[in-house]
Amino acid sequence: MGSVSVPRVSDERLLKFFIDETLMNFEKFELGESAQCTVSLGGFTLRVDIREASIHKDILEELRNNKNAASSITSITIESTSLSGSLIRYTRATDNFIDQLEVTNGNSRKVEERASNVFRHLNSLLLQGVETTFDNINESSLQIASAHHEVLTRLEGMSAELIEKQVKQVQELERDKQKFLDERAEDFAEKVNSQDEVFSKKVADLDEQYRRRNQELDERQQKIDDADNTSTRRKTTTRTLDEAQIKARGFSFSENVNRNSKKASQFAMALVIVGALGLLLSLYEFWSISFVANTSQEALTPSDQLTYFLYFRILASSALLVSSIVYLIRWYNSWADRIAQQELDNQMFIRDLNRAQLAVEMSLEWNEKKDGEIPPRLLESLTEGLFKPKDSPNKELLHPAEQIAAALIRTSDKVTLPFAGGTVETSGKKLGHAKPIVPD
Repeated sequence: MGSVSVPRVSDERLLKFFIDETLMNFEKFELGESAQCTVSLGGFTLRVDIREASIHKDILEELRNNKNAASSITSITIESTSLSGSLIRYTRATDNFIDQLEVTNGNSRKVEERASNVFRHLNSLLLQGVETTFDNINESSLQIASAHHEVLTRLEGMSAELIEKQVKQVQELERDKQKFLDERAEDFAEKVNSQDEVFSKKVADLDEQYRRRNQELDERQQKIDDADNTSTRRKTTTRTLDEAQIKARGFSFSENVNRNSKKASQFAMALVIVGALGLLLSLYEFWSISFVANTSQEALTPSDQLTYFLYFRILASSALLVSSIVYLIRWYNSWADRIAQQELDNQMFIRDLNRAQLAVEMSLEWNEKKDGEIPPRLLESLTEGLFKPKDSPNKELLHPAEQIAAALIRTSDKVTLPFAGGTVETSGKKLGHAKPIVPD
């Protein structure tokens, strides 16, 4: 592989040198009919064979007709099978005006003679074409081209130095920039830390304020709840008092109590009616007998047994009537006493309930206002005797016959009672002084 630097020539000259003067003379250079020329235009490629045939003839004609020093062609290559794999390529440089002409190795890893002849031929044509490019037709054109090449080389060197200096300057600027960024980063980190401390302190203060405020709100809520509870308790107590007063002013017994009471009163009334009827019938019979005896002298006089039986009926009916009426009077009186006692108990319950409410409210107010318990003496005086019913003997209602029997027993001198399979003798006075046993 070999390459040389050649001055730049125009596109029109390149096509003339590679196609017209080399490819078209393929027999002279023993290229064979497979020879072709490849032209690259910035990535776009077109091929020309030995008959100058191509599918892009319009582009070739445009390049040929351009007489200016145009340089649209980036590379141009001649290849053929007779060159044993070698290529002759012209490549334009991208950073200067000195291009490269090179020949590659063939299949035998060396440049064949035919490829070398074509390479030298193209090199001489390119050097001759420099005269037209620089508009010089004298003999010093090559020297001018060499001088131009030397100037370009120096310019390239200066450009490289400038680039190196620029790179150093850029590196220094990068270092300064990095240093500046590091300093700013340190300042930023310090500011962030200080702001974090301020923020943490502020958050702690706000948390403390929130805690105190929340505690105050909890205490206020507790007071509100206590007030609500107090109001609810007072309303409940007031409602209970109202209901108790209503019950105390007027109450009624259950149906079972009323039914049993009615039965007792109805039975007593039936006894009164029976006694009254018996007395009336007995009096009527007595009057009838007396009337008959007075009006008829010849009538038979009633026997003594009939008279005694009639007297007994009158006496028994009178006793039954009087005792039943007395029992009814005492029964109604006892029932009125019980109702009055119940009303009195209700009134006492209302009074005790008011006292209990006063004691509870005073205890709560005392605990709330004075931060302590109410004195025991004061509490005992307020609650003394609350809800404790007074012991009152139950008056037992007895029938007059039972009362007569009890009176006879108390006035008797000797009374015999059965006891544990035997008998016990005592007097009526001792039984009268005995205390009654109150059932549990």
